[in-house]
Amino acid sequence: MVDGWAQYCWIVVVGGVYTSVVGFGIGAIDWGNNFAASVASRALSYRQAAVLGAIFEIIGAFVLGPRLRLSIRKGAADWQAFTGQPEALMYGLMCQATVTAAWLLLCSRMSLPISATQTIVVALGAMAFVLNKDSVNLVTRTSTFPYTGGILAECLSLIVSPFLGMLFAALFLLIIRNWILRSSNAFHKALWALPSLACLSVLISLLFLHEEIDRFRSLGPESLHVTIACAAGTVTAVVTAVVIVPWVRLKVLGPMLQGEKAHLNHALQDQDLWIGEVMDEEKDSLLQQGARRTRERILAILDKDIHKAGKEDPLVAAMQQNTEKFDVVAEDCFKALQVLLSCAMALGHGASNAINATCHFATMLHIYQTGSVEATVDQPLWMLAIAAVSIVLGGVLYGYNIMTVLGVKIARISPARGFAIQLCSVFVVVLASKLQLPISRTFTTVCATFAVGALEGRRNTNKRVMVKIISAWLLTLVVPALFTAVLVAQAVYSPSIHDPHVAVSSPSS
Repeated sequence: MVDGWAQYCWIVVVGGVYTSVVGFGIGAIDWGNNFAASVASRALSYRQAAVLGAIFEIIGAFVLGPRLRLSIRKGAADWQAFTGQPEALMYGLMCQATVTAAWLLLCSRMSLPISATQTIVVALGAMAFVLNKDSVNLVTRTSTFPYTGGILAECLSLIVSPFLGMLFAALFLLIIRNWILRSSNAFHKALWALPSLACLSVLISLLFLHEEIDRFRSLGPESLHVTIACAAGTVTAVVTAVVIVPWVRLKVLGPMLQGEKAHLNHALQDQDLWIGEVMDEEKDSLLQQGARRTRERILAILDKDIHKAGKEDPLVAAMQQNTEKFDVVAEDCFKALQVLLSCAMALGHGASNAINATCHFATMLHIYQTGSVEATVDQPLWMLAIAAVSIVLGGVLYGYNIMTVLGVKIARISPARGFAIQLCSVFVVVLASKLQLPISRTFTTVCATFAVGALEGRRNTNKRVMVKIISAWLLTLVVPALFTAVLVAQAVYSPSIHDPHVAVSSPSS
């Protein structure tokens, strides 16, 4: 610690607290991007998504997360402009963390999926403008994905991400629907296509992780990663064709030969059959055996049923009923692929987005310890652990709000539709990285979900919810910046009793 800086210790402490809250908010906001489609299509239960998400987010953040990062995220401001006022930058980053945490929690509470990165960047831009207006970077080039930083890049992602998300989600679903689901022998065509789809899913997932995780890119040239991804996809296709397809055919055709196909389709398509109700009955039987109250609360958290919105909201219920129904056993072939893509997205999210929570706390701590501002800062393992735990807690405890919107309220998601949405999300990241386009996975996922519903007619989407979400995106460009600027300005430009140029009169006797 620098001599005389003990008075700034509270800034680091408060900044650390709000950094944990930022991580919680990131988990609450982004959890739905990874698992909403899988939970909505019942490929996973909420409890299973919580367990898988916790495992892969922690591995991504704690094991694969980068240790060395820019001191100011996304190059939103020039760090060299603050070398003469490091304590002001430290205070400004604390204000940014405070506003970011509050905005993320508010939007999560209101079920509005926004971009956490966009929130952080615009708050940083406002902070930098108040402290030193010449330090603000509108556009910068970076060496890591998406290779474009600065304030303008985050604004452009509002245009690029929705366009790419809607385009490719609609394209993928059109191919699957017309080629497989609408055919007279949909189940057999789905089995025939399963090896190719598995190969494609593994290939795109590995390329997605290559772009999202810095440590993967440092292991060798890009051609090596592409070769490995192609080889892994080929092996997956062979295993799927030789092992999985015969197993699925035997499992499904057995009941069908016994005349149970109609019963299976009816049971799975019945909108009144809610998995949450079945799980509640199982949970009751466990509690009757003497489970403690703590266990009951934990189960209540993990047994969230996002499908209840389909019963409680008449508009959502009507939208769910209006969509085209396909052969259920054919659609079930897509569930395993959904789980694969969800795990890949959670791993990439943990590795690339944990730094959104901790990088500025690392900068504050570095300034407090050294009294200087550097281009990059090191993030110790304990800091990455805090980020991982915060993100997981936010996703498990509060992520159901966003998951309900993405999985139920925008459009109906079946396994095939969910697969199209998730494949679109990872594919757009890979494509944007090659074209060096700024994108947001949140914007991409939301608009991909909307496109999947709109492909079947305007009555199959919830336009009221989409208007609220887009309004929140636009407000995110203004509200965090405004409140951050106010917090920083009221401290930096207010009179101080410690300033020798300010006369302080003694109180009258």
